[in-house]
Amino acid sequence: MPAKQLKLKPEERRRARRTELRHKPKGKLYFCTKLQNINVLKIRDISPFGLCLLLEQCVDSIGSVRLKYVHNGIQIEVSGAIAWRNPVTTSGPRSFGTYGCWVGIFLQPHDIDANFALYQALMEGAMSEPFS
Repeated sequence: MPAKQLKLKPEERRRARRTELRHKPKGKLYFCTKLQNINVLKIRDISPFGLCLLLEQCVDSIGSVRLKYVHNGIQIEVSGAIAWRNPVTTSGPRSFGTYGCWVGIFLQPHDIDANFALYQALMEGAMSEPFS
């Protein structure tokens, strides 16, 4: 099934056309801050200029990050900044704490070639296994 093109909402800051990933990429995407590496659970949408990611744990602050995609011996690294974050909490009487975090990542424009390489690798590398 081809990727779905998302419609932009007026309040969105990222004006580039986004593509929703419905399947997991074949490789591994790493989210790296100065202090920690966090597992990426899901990629909601991507463009050559940014991504929306669900992280395994919440990010402490807004700031610079590195994204690293590795597949079949090929590694692509890009620099970005956390534009926004939204902690994921569970609802209900037995819910305690935060269970991950959605983040919006703005990719730095100084290395547009790497940004496009990441976009292309994620788009072409999607497997038939859907996100859970």
